[in-house]
Amino acid sequence: MATLPLVGCARPSGYRPYVRSLSLRGVHNVDRRELARGLAVYPGAWWQVARSRLFDELFLDADRLRVKRYYEAHGYFASEVTLAEGRPRADHRAMDVVIAVDEGPPTQIGDVRVYGLGDVDHALKKQTDQEQFAIRRGQIFLHADYLRFKEAILGILKSHGHAWAHAEGKVVIDPVHNVANVEIVFHPGAIATIGRIVILGAGSAIEPPPEGPTPKETLRLRHSVDAARRIDPRLLEAVFGARTGSRFDLSELEAGRGRILELGIFSSVGLAYAPSAEHPDQVDVTLRLADASLHEFRVGGGIGIEAQRNEVRVSLQYTRRNFFGGLRTLDFRLQPAYVVVPAVWSPIVRHGPAATAELIFTQPRLGALSRLQLSVGYDLGVEYAYQYYGPRAQLAVLKLLWHDRIAVALSYNFQYLSFFATTPELLADPSRAGIRYGYVDPYRLSWVQEEVRLDWRDSRVDPRRGLFAELVLEQGGVYTGSAFSYQKLRMGQRGYVPLGTRVVLANRVEFAQMWSQGDNSSPITRRLSLGGAGSHRGFTEGRLAPQIAVANGSPLPIGGEQSLLISGEVRVDLFRLLGSLLAAAAFMDIGDVGAARGDDVSGQPRHISYRNPHVAVGAGLRYRTPIGVLRTDVGVRLNRLGATEADGTPNPDPGQRVAFHISLSEAF
Repeated sequence: MATLPLVGCARPSGYRPYVRSLSLRGVHNVDRRELARGLAVYPGAWWQVARSRLFDELFLDADRLRVKRYYEAHGYFASEVTLAEGRPRADHRAMDVVIAVDEGPPTQIGDVRVYGLGDVDHALKKQTDQEQFAIRRGQIFLHADYLRFKEAILGILKSHGHAWAHAEGKVVIDPVHNVANVEIVFHPGAIATIGRIVILGAGSAIEPPPEGPTPKETLRLRHSVDAARRIDPRLLEAVFGARTGSRFDLSELEAGRGRILELGIFSSVGLAYAPSAEHPDQVDVTLRLADASLHEFRVGGGIGIEAQRNEVRVSLQYTRRNFFGGLRTLDFRLQPAYVVVPAVWSPIVRHGPAATAELIFTQPRLGALSRLQLSVGYDLGVEYAYQYYGPRAQLAVLKLLWHDRIAVALSYNFQYLSFFATTPELLADPSRAGIRYGYVDPYRLSWVQEEVRLDWRDSRVDPRRGLFAELVLEQGGVYTGSAFSYQKLRMGQRGYVPLGTRVVLANRVEFAQMWSQGDNSSPITRRLSLGGAGSHRGFTEGRLAPQIAVANGSPLPIGGEQSLLISGEVRVDLFRLLGSLLAAAAFMDIGDVGAARGDDVSGQPRHISYRNPHVAVGAGLRYRTPIGVLRTDVGVRLNRLGATEADGTPNPDPGQRVAFHISLSEAF
């Protein structure tokens, strides 16, 4: 190590200079910024008035080892730190630190030997064999991949009853050939079953009776969990899902723990398991619950800014958990707002107050169902063509399957609206408003909806890996009490693939189709449109749809009955700003919407254009805060900007090339 004496500098005795800059030389194949941030000599940020990173040669010695360990963790065991020194500035108050690295070639995986899995059953062996492709001969050896492989195999074993599975592994680096030879010995152990189940709270416990559990009575209340809460232990049993005598499955136990935590009644739910003292082949499971408040108040707000719509909204919410016992939840939500269409900087066509009031009652674990929910609400709204008010209601049931990855839902929905301030174009021919626009006043709509969703993402808020797919069916008619007879299908998928630790590729494909019968076309509030922060970002909210000309203002979107949306996005993590991660994204959105039955005014064809869809590209920033992802996007349309195409097909919002969006969530 090179050191520089600081004798003779004009400074007080004991004075230590701060680190002014850090230069990393020879760093090409690892993340330079991540490496620098992990060093003790990493300089303070430029906006800090008092520099907190003081230079110390002991720190520099430790950083030599940190750099070496960082490279080894990323597969470069032949790397060497060739220089690490501090260079004083002219005023001797600061130091410029220089660290040089000879990365050398990456260390590749040589022999991979896995033992101990030969005696497991065929289905389990097939799963473990698939995981072994994670580390193969010739790959760069990454210690994190090696650990993930071990944990993945142990996770599979523990999800198939091997509660005490463990592994012994070693990695031998051959410096002559620069290869890493891997050897792992797994010890699955015997298959275990669940024995005693104990749920502990503050001064309380729920456990099997002393004489032992029966298939129908696994849990019994020994002490009241909380008399004020009046929690039925059979409901906790149903939510947790584990049964005495069933095969041990760690993934199922974790899913049950998560379901109890999602109830919101407990602030934390700890899971532990240990060998049964009486029965070595059984596992005693313990859940430790920490109480949370039964009452919750939330206050929030937001601003929606788009070229065709501005909105200021306040959100008030009160939640009462364990409402009348039984783990029930009662939510009251009130969201007053003020809406301006199209925007405050444009000639305003309409503006006014809007509000949503909603009361939601939720009953979890009702028989075989995972959830029953009843909601009633009242809406006051502002749209491009009209304003409205009226009540609505919904009764929905939900069933979760396959580790809660699959959700099956069925709901009945009712809405009754009265319209006012309707644009004259919709009322030009009242006798044809129903067939052209799906508009009648008053407006009675009710429908049945079925949903199937598969969620295989690693996170619902900020997914980086996995797949989400859904199929939604909707039917309305005389048999549901609706003034409209129609059917609707919507299906889509979203996929996420990480490229390293900073980059994620995301894609989305969504298709929807409606069919209508009778004297009215498909209802105007259920028609299809694209555009907005969570849709086609080349258009503002709901603007990619068949449109009609109006005497005053922008063309009016009236919705359609067929739509297609395809999106691709590259998301790149940049750096942390004030404690939260700042990321950037580049995207492309492709989509189109076909006209509805009876639409003889927009000029749009009934079917979407697969050969000439609307294409937009753009970029944006994401700021991942604790309350959600604050996102800004700018989309630029690449085609179909003229009033009509060569074949006479009109284009929505002609000439409006750019759209910008601000929201509190990812686009998909």
